[in-house]
Amino acid sequence: MHERPNWRTSSHTRSDSCVGSGRQRAARTGGHQGAKLADVARRAGVSTGTVSNVLNRPDRVTEATRVTVEQAIARPVPLLGEPWPGVPARGRGASERADACWLPIAKGLTPHGLRHTHRTVMEDLGTEKVLMDERMGHIDGSISARYAHVTPGMRKRLMVGLTEQWEAALDARLAISPTSPVRVLGDLLRARSRSRLPAEPHQ
Repeated sequence: MHERPNWRTSSHTRSDSCVGSGRQRAARTGGHQGAKLADVARRAGVSTGTVSNVLNRPDRVTEATRVTVEQAIARPVPLLGEPWPGVPARGRGASERADACWLPIAKGLTPHGLRHTHRTVMEDLGTEKVLMDERMGHIDGSISARYAHVTPGMRKRLMVGLTEQWEAALDARLAISPTSPVRVLGDLLRARSRSRLPAEPHQ
């Protein structure tokens, strides 16, 4: 479980003149808030449709294209410090205007890679294919798939399995240290630790 925000301070030193109004910030970021497919497409030298396919329909692209796009996703992203937690700096001289950079939190870890992980976890839990396809956003056009439907029981079994794995991960993290400097993880660890305490006898 990766905890430390992996920021790299840029050589650009912020001053009060760098902090503008909302309109100025919009101008500095190109009027957008958050990463865009167009940014990744430009870095990878492909279309936005290709980036979308890599993220949502990887079976439609070649392995080489998938790797190229994922490497573009993993590149450091120059960003402006405000509004928190930062927005990508775009346009000419973006790196010079940036206050910091977003870096991959682990080598090779990408959003699409996490989709692979989720699918593998579901396979390991014995999840029915129709439910896996639904969660992954895949469409099975086969004749047999037309007769398969997701049931409440399927969802409940998957929820139980995922919850057990989540709690096991928290227990493993608690064994390392009961606290974390990351607030959300620290709160989760405290809640998990309390839930493991023996119940006090009623007076």
